[in-house]
Amino acid sequence: MPYQVQETDSLSRFANVNIPNDEFEKTVVKELRKLSKRVKVRGFRKGKTPLNVMRKQYGGAIQQDVVEGLVRKYIDEIVKQSDNVIFIDQPNVTSFGVAGTELVFDFAFELRPELDPIGYLGMEVGKPKIEVSQDEIEKQIEMLREQMAVLEPIEKRTKIEDGDVVTFDFKAVQDDEALKEFNGKDAQVVIGDERTSKGINKALKGAKFDSTVIANIDATEDFPVEIDAESFELELKINAVKKRVLPKVDDDFAVETGADVKTVAELKTKIEESLEEQKEHSASHIAQDDLMDKLLGQNEFDLPPKFLEQQVSSGIQNKFQQMQKQGQSFADFDFEAFQEEVREESAERLRAEFLLLAIADKEKLKLENEDIQKYYTHQARHAGVTPQQFAQYIQQDPNRQQGMAVSALLEKTLNHLLAEATLKEVKWPDPEEEAAKKAKKKAAKKKAAKKAAPAKKAAPKKAAAKKEAPKASTKKAAPKAAAKKSSPKKAAKAKSKVDLDAMKATDLKDLCKENDLKTSGKKADLIERLKEAGIGK
Repeated sequence: MPYQVQETDSLSRFANVNIPNDEFEKTVVKELRKLSKRVKVRGFRKGKTPLNVMRKQYGGAIQQDVVEGLVRKYIDEIVKQSDNVIFIDQPNVTSFGVAGTELVFDFAFELRPELDPIGYLGMEVGKPKIEVSQDEIEKQIEMLREQMAVLEPIEKRTKIEDGDVVTFDFKAVQDDEALKEFNGKDAQVVIGDERTSKGINKALKGAKFDSTVIANIDATEDFPVEIDAESFELELKINAVKKRVLPKVDDDFAVETGADVKTVAELKTKIEESLEEQKEHSASHIAQDDLMDKLLGQNEFDLPPKFLEQQVSSGIQNKFQQMQKQGQSFADFDFEAFQEEVREESAERLRAEFLLLAIADKEKLKLENEDIQKYYTHQARHAGVTPQQFAQYIQQDPNRQQGMAVSALLEKTLNHLLAEATLKEVKWPDPEEEAAKKAKKKAAKKKAAKKAAPAKKAAPKKAAAKKEAPKASTKKAAPKAAAKKSSPKKAAKAKSKVDLDAMKATDLKDLCKENDLKTSGKKADLIERLKEAGIGK
């Protein structure tokens, strides 16, 4: 065999390949003869062109193709000797087989950890108790009333007050090129609402219904037009002022909610069932998180280092793209802390995937169509779409289908372990306490890493590009167990403590996702959605 494979650590291998020149030359000649049958060279019939003429005209290109072909051939041959290769590094060619020399290259590859999981059946797992209070039901009723409110003219009053809905035309007063087209008609705001610009709110509150007022706008706030000045003036011409009138809670109201009920009593029962289902969903994720924490604690193992770095790089790129789409500012961005956070998330996710797949293999769990449908239903809920829409999205792309198959098997395995576990009633976690624990844990890890991390060993010089082995578990889809701790949205005491205004938009979206709320919209929309759900202040 013209190659040697060295074991650089338990999961890493380094291969040196020396292909004799005669094999290289035979392959070049073979490819030149094949090519002569397809191309016409002036003065010769197809297939009759002398080899030296073919080499002169096409030798360079053919040699390059042969190098690439032989490199692929021997990489495949070496990799096939092991059925658990998960990562293949870019090959490094040091001699190209020309002028009588050998074709020499080397490459690194990594193996999937070989695991024999222990203690995964019959574990004691904490799960919060599912209870729905009357206050929670009434809050849902009030949310429905707010959604079904109607606007009515205001009588016996001529000045705008908090809560009024004002419709107005606006235009910039300054002679600024950037504000030249900044105008509009029939804009609508609610006076006193946190989503309303402070300058507009101040100008309209107390104004007469048919007046025109000037609002001073702070341009340094979240404003869609970039101008040099820190502030500018808007002229607001008030067109209409109305009040929001909430419907009376009766059987007619219950019917109009569209909840397929006929009475208020039926509506409350349906709301209670829905809240119970939401809490059960959140409680199940908490139980899964607890199970995975304990499972990983008693099944420690190393990860393939280069494969982990590849996942970290991919995770950083994806998160940056998400942040850019959300319009997040990168001023004073702590990249080191961000990178460390992504690294921890990636390592936790990979450990969970490897361990769950090993358990699935040991328990001989197979993915059935019923499991796929359950997975579609579960993930569609998180995505805020129907199971049919989510299934259609997955089926549009073979890579998504492959990732789905892995994720669905991971989910099935996790549910299997939870069904075999002994459930212990625990309190709903306090979001504020969980955030504090998370921050403390992260700080401790960072401090320990700086203090105790050994110097890294110099690795063989490699090209930067990577190639990933086509293994199913390398997909980015992660089991819910590997996600960060989720927070229940029904812990009343905890909800009132969270200062939503002080949180970033990305953190607000994470909080919405953890509580099964939609994540679309601006920061103000997210805050309102969380407050309506009884979360934060």
